[in-house]
Amino acid sequence: MKAELVCTWFSSLAKILPDGPAPAPCCSRGETLRGERFNFQLMLFSRSMHNRQAEIRLETDLPCPVTIRQCGLTQVAFNGFSPCDRDVISSRSGLFPDRLIPLRNHSVRIIIRRQIGLWLTADIPSDCPPGRYSVRLHFTVHPDDCDEECRRTQKTEYFSSPVFQLEVLSPVLPPQRLKVTQWFHPDCLAAVHRVPMWSEEHWSVMEKYLHNAAEHGMNMILTPLFSLILNVMPGQRRELTQLLIISRKKGRWLFDFSRFDRFVALAEKCGLQYFEISHLFSQWGAAFAPPVEADGRLLFDGTTPGDDPEYLELLEALLPELTAHLQRLGIADRTVFHCSDEPGRAHAEKYRNAMRFLRRYLPEDRFRILDAINDSAVCRECGIDTPVPLTVQLHRFRGMKLPERWTYYCCSPTKKASNRFIHFPS
Repeated sequence: MKAELVCTWFSSLAKILPDGPAPAPCCSRGETLRGERFNFQLMLFSRSMHNRQAEIRLETDLPCPVTIRQCGLTQVAFNGFSPCDRDVISSRSGLFPDRLIPLRNHSVRIIIRRQIGLWLTADIPSDCPPGRYSVRLHFTVHPDDCDEECRRTQKTEYFSSPVFQLEVLSPVLPPQRLKVTQWFHPDCLAAVHRVPMWSEEHWSVMEKYLHNAAEHGMNMILTPLFSLILNVMPGQRRELTQLLIISRKKGRWLFDFSRFDRFVALAEKCGLQYFEISHLFSQWGAAFAPPVEADGRLLFDGTTPGDDPEYLELLEALLPELTAHLQRLGIADRTVFHCSDEPGRAHAEKYRNAMRFLRRYLPEDRFRILDAINDSAVCRECGIDTPVPLTVQLHRFRGMKLPERWTYYCCSPTKKASNRFIHFPS
């Protein structure tokens, strides 16, 4: 049976499932500014009787490299909370497009009756001449070497995609002004890559991830001054990620910022500009101090009350030194602080007390305290200068005078608003 390879262009917003249906609509043209990154996709589908290996050759008149990667599939057993909107691409578990995988030897494996996505990226130079450009892929499909009959009956075949037309417009994309953070967890990277925390291998892994994050528009980094106390229940703790090296001699707290400085320098090297100091009190109401190491031992284990005199004494010694150090590094005006994540009405008193304490050392005219919160009344009562509500709660903060307007999404919303659940349409 003669091979048949169907090639269809789609925008980067399409999600190509391996077993269909095909996304709609197809899209064989696009527009981009100079200095902009443009992504688009080609879907491959074969009705051939055998799986085949296909070499790819790019044909384009664009004056810049075009990167081709395969849309890798991830096995998903749980694809989101219910209820959801009706336009999810699938409510079932299965294989979903997720990772972008570099091609090996400029080739892709064509699987019979399976939709395969190729992800193309063009970084348009700022000095690119405006005009229309074309992109086309050519495929050399080789005989399958699974058995003697395949090698005897199959022939090398050639296919070409339709032409994708890209119009580069005259305006140049201005520098990014939107601040974007996606919480960065060094402990997760250490666990996944099986490297010791803060080892040279760990620093190397982090550099790759930070560089990739910056390339995708992230410009602010969660900086674990103390170990992160996020997404854990009371009494539980994550692997320790404390950047600050603390010791105590003759009743005095001593602070070594060398590891903190290395983290900041690495982030700036990778293209990140802004820093958010990790939460100084526990999530959901500031009830506890975060885990803190000093002199090589765990001084506070995540169950110490947030108003513990020894912890507050530590902060009293640290915060003046930290703010002066941020000034010396030249990042004080690019740094925000966190008190406690997602406080609510039930946590108002403890949160308010924690905020009052921090404001003694982080005056509002010099440093912003930025926390996720969805109760505007608690925000006013507790003096949060930069609240971060969920996208579906933004309207509650509309009348407030704020230095910046932030928003976030997380495990919600699941309906009538965007989120990044893997089964959501783009």
